[in-house]
Amino acid sequence: MNDQHKRNMNDKPYKRAGATIVLGFLFAMFFSISALAAPGAPSGLKQQSSSERSVKVVWNQVMGSSIRYQIEYSQDNRNWYSVGYTTSTPEISKNGLTPGMTYYFRVRAYENKYPNAEYGPWSAATSAVTTPVQIPNQKVIQTNAGTSNITLQWDKSPGATGYNIYQVESSQEVYVGKTAANSYIINNLKAGSTYKYRVYPERSAGGYTAVTSYGTMVYDVKTIPASIKNINTDYGYTSIRKAYVQWEKAENADGYEIALYSLKNKKIGSTKVLNYNTGSYQFSNIKKEFYKVKVRAYIQLKTGKKYSSWSTSYIAIQPKVEGEKSGTGIKASWDRVNGATSYTVYISSKRSSGYKKVTTTKSTRTTIKKYGRSKLRKGRTYYVYVVANKKVGKYTYRSSDNYTFQVR
Repeated sequence: MNDQHKRNMNDKPYKRAGATIVLGFLFAMFFSISALAAPGAPSGLKQQSSSERSVKVVWNQVMGSSIRYQIEYSQDNRNWYSVGYTTSTPEISKNGLTPGMTYYFRVRAYENKYPNAEYGPWSAATSAVTTPVQIPNQKVIQTNAGTSNITLQWDKSPGATGYNIYQVESSQEVYVGKTAANSYIINNLKAGSTYKYRVYPERSAGGYTAVTSYGTMVYDVKTIPASIKNINTDYGYTSIRKAYVQWEKAENADGYEIALYSLKNKKIGSTKVLNYNTGSYQFSNIKKEFYKVKVRAYIQLKTGKKYSSWSTSYIAIQPKVEGEKSGTGIKASWDRVNGATSYTVYISSKRSSGYKKVTTTKSTRTTIKKYGRSKLRKGRTYYVYVVANKKVGKYTYRSSDNYTFQVR
């Protein structure tokens, strides 16, 4: 065998040995680099919960055999301070904070390796907010009202970036709205109604909102009543010249104002203030005439009274009736009531019931010959009363009708 053949015979083992040495070197380099590589930066930092004096921040787990985390916080995102301990779990609860504040957190992972720990880079900072304090009781008040809206106002909660308003209906709370201001107007309400509301402060940052656990309640929030309805003369006493005026009460009214005017629109006396929820008032020194009366309701707020619009009506005491026999009928006459446009006459055979209309006339006298469809009976006692009417536009106002007069 010649030398050339010997060299060829030895080339393959030589090449295989060289390849093995190179591959082993590359594997050794790879494992050496892996062993020396620091952990990566934590990702996904976000706030998970809050209270007035604490926050909880979580992040994604960093891969490694013995990973721990170092955490720092800041109030300005520039000056950083340690939270005071490290953790092996991807979360941190920081206590002892100030309510209604924004803080910043950053995290880095490390591995304890001999002879020194290997630290990864700091994560991007994330913000976290503490919950604002509850608004003190009695510090949410109603400051204004309309027939369909109300205005609430409250003391600011330090650090709050917004306030949530809920209407309380029985044991349920219905969301109304949110505002950054310390007042809010609520619309689309019912006139003359009473409501309850709760206000919850909140603070938001970095996509997280911390809301107080307890809202501050405000009771007896009222809309202004609608115009007073059905004002009329309830009772009238000709002999003592008094008239009782009644109206339909507004359920949520704290009181009323009532004023009396002559038919020439001259105010008689001062406006009477009734500081309670009533449905009537007595006027004295009433003459034989119609009067114009105005009534309005009010609600009492801490900022003052808020009134409904004035409602106008006309009142009068019914006229006194005299009667005498006239042939087969009764000749009835009555006092003239100044301002009346007509009079309606009623008759019955019983004092307290069974009255039937006889006629409506502009005169102050008439002859009554029938009770309903029947002729009057000789020697029988009848009872008569007259109502004075005043027509204004399309509406007719009536005097009182509580007195009846006996005619035989």
